[in-house]
Amino acid sequence: AAIRACSTGGRWEVAFAILERMGDLGVSPSEVTLGAVMRSCESAQRWDLALHVLRAMRSDFRLDPGPVAFGAALGACARVGQWTS
Repeated sequence: AAIRACSTGGRWEVAFAILERMGDLGVSPSEVTLGAVMRSCESAQRWDLALHVLRAMRSDFRLDPGPVAFGAALGACARVGQWTS
């Protein structure tokens, strides 16, 4: 819920801090959680960070990105017209 609140306010720094704290506590994020982190990147026009989270889903979190993740990453890129990365 906290990360989702960050997505509406463009508070990507806070969303990443919460995600990091989850890791410190041994809590694995879900695709929905990571999608909310990416949506916070979209609000802040940080498409680069959204793509970083998308890549990290497999490499760091061992999750297969689904519609939520791809939609969030696509939204972040679309917001700034970034189609070539």
